[in-house]
Amino acid sequence: MATGEPKSRAIVDKLLEVLPAGRMITLRYPRHKMDLNGPDPLTEIEAFSESPKARTGAHNDCFLASKADWGTYTNSIDREKEFYRQDNLFVPQGGETCNSNAEAQPFIGCENALRQLDELHFKTLNSGYERVCWTAGARAAACRKSSDGWDTVSGWSNRKPKPPQCPAVSSD
Repeated sequence: MATGEPKSRAIVDKLLEVLPAGRMITLRYPRHKMDLNGPDPLTEIEAFSESPKARTGAHNDCFLASKADWGTYTNSIDREKEFYRQDNLFVPQGGETCNSNAEAQPFIGCENALRQLDELHFKTLNSGYERVCWTAGARAAACRKSSDGWDTVSGWSNRKPKPPQCPAVSSD
């Protein structure tokens, strides 16, 4: 989606038009939302206003795959993540993992995964796509928590989560 083009705006507008006003959509890249709605994240005043900006969330298709999540972020990673930290307080953030090779190893460890899920306000994470990220050794056991916190199947609960902890596990 080349979001600077009128066709992209028309597609997003049509999706929002056909959905009930309280429903939201998600876009793959932070730059798409910024191109369509400006560089500033949602504010508390704008949230839930049913404007296109307030009805557009995020879907990270390659969460923790690499430093830039395999193209999710541009060279402005810090700025785009800061945008999401604020914007995602009010809109859905979901995604899935897509890589467990050497490039992902610095990022898919438990402490970083839990920190990123919390900082970016993830609501859902597809546990069925790149299963190796969630079933290989320590990562899976360490990152699964009770229903009071993060769970790779159901996502973030509605209750205030317990502080993230990464239990000791073997890699057997």
